[in-house]
Amino acid sequence: SGKKPSVAHLRTFGCLAYVGSPKVLRSKLDMRAKMGIMVGYAIKTRGYRIWLTDEKKLVESVSVKFNEKLRGVEAVLDPKQRATAYFRIEDINSFDYSDEETKNPTVETVESPVVEKI
Repeated sequence: SGKKPSVAHLRTFGCLAYVGSPKVLRSKLDMRAKMGIMVGYAIKTRGYRIWLTDEKKLVESVSVKFNEKLRGVEAVLDPKQRATAYFRIEDINSFDYSDEETKNPTVETVESPVVEKI
């Protein structure tokens, strides 16, 4: 169609990100945002994947503010301490086919109707 796709939603990988906390989930003195590192894009929503280093948790959120001038690792981690964060992202569509019932499913047939007519 000749129309260029929008790239306004694309952000620098590894930049500093601030994830907004909803008002109902925080108390009066809690921070309004949590600092993290942008590690990717959400799979099923239009949001972003943010690694919250303080909580050691990966979250997906739409309400994110970015500081693309700073790399998240430099801003979040102490440069004097060498730290490595290990985490694994599991595929959402992964299934365990080790169960015999899923390998060889059985179907039961019923001769009489299960629901009676009123």
